[in-house]
This record gives sequence, structure tokens and C-alpha cells, in this order.
Amino acid sequence: MRFVVLLFVFVTFSACSHLDKADTVYSIAEVIKNQETLANSRIQVRGWITDCQPLSCGLLSSKEDGKYISIGSNLPFDKRVKGLRGRLVVVEGVLDPHCLPVSGQSGIIVACTDRPKTLVDPSFVRAIE
Repeated sequence: MRFVVLLFVFVTFSACSHLDKADTVYSIAEVIKNQETLANSRIQVRGWITDCQPLSCGLLSSKEDGKYISIGSNLPFDKRVKGLRGRLVVVEGVLDPHCLPVSGQSGIIVACTDRPKTLVDPSFVRAIE
């Protein structure tokens, strides 16, 4: 019986920690800083949406600083965000940090071109502005 109770507590806390990641809306700076913790988790990210084309689609952290997260290719997503270019939005997806800069550094990883899947299986959550 004690084992069953401990197992229930473990499963409950494991589920809660997973929900925290999905329910929190992260900035791009927070995603880059915490990429190891957030890797392979379904997360929500806030940023300015770019014009989604076959080889590029992303969220900008601001309109000036150049930090961004690439959104993986997904035709239904692209159709949904068409016309939202330049708006502040929240997007959800599974984080693959392979093409993110190392925390504290900036710049693009040269091997990651042609719409890398940093946010895999993206879905539009909402527009903020």
C-alpha cells in the first residue's frame, strides 16, 4: 500500500512539473537561457512573428535585437498565422535546442539554415498585439 501511495505522489508531481512548462509563456531570452531544461518539452513562447515562407519562419524577441527562434515547417500553422506578420503572438511547440545559440552568446548557428525545427509541431495560441 505504501508503494502505491508513493507511486501516486511521484506521478502527480511529475505531471505537475510537465504542466508548468506548457502553461508558462516564455520570452525568447528565457528559452535560450534555459534551453537545457526546456529541451524536448512542449512550451509556449512569446515573440513577434515573421512572414512564414517555405524556408523561413520565426519569432523575434524584439524588432531590434535580432534574437529569434525558428518555427519548424507546418502548413496548417503557416496558414493560421498568415497576415499576422509583425504582431506579438504566443506560439506553442516542442523545443529542439539544437539550433539555438549557446546561452549568453548571440548569432546564428551556420549549419542550421532553411527553416530549422527549433519549435517542432508548432501551434498558434493567440495574438497579444
